[in-house]
Amino acid sequence: MFRQGQVSQQVGAPTSMFANSTEDTLLSSNKPEVDVLNAELYRSYADRRVNNRVREADEVRYAYWHGQTQDGRKHTKNVGRQVHPWEGASDSRILL
Repeated sequence: MFRQGQVSQQVGAPTSMFANSTEDTLLSSNKPEVDVLNAELYRSYADRRVNNRVREADEVRYAYWHGQTQDGRKHTKNVGRQVHPWEGASDSRILL
């Protein structure tokens, strides 16, 4: 039983709701734990949602899209439907 003004302290309680053993291991060391970091990287990369986000980010960064051709022109055979504004129109990459 607590008296007024006393504060309960749990020993070993996580500091955040997302704390886990990997985080505890990394935070308890003064030097980088490369093996632990590599294991965490591989574990997180196995998540399909992460893979999809990386792929989508690469497509935006490098200006990739469906139907893109090496000659930089729009062709119906590559897109699968009639291209706009015309067959052979410029479809070049503009990297901003």
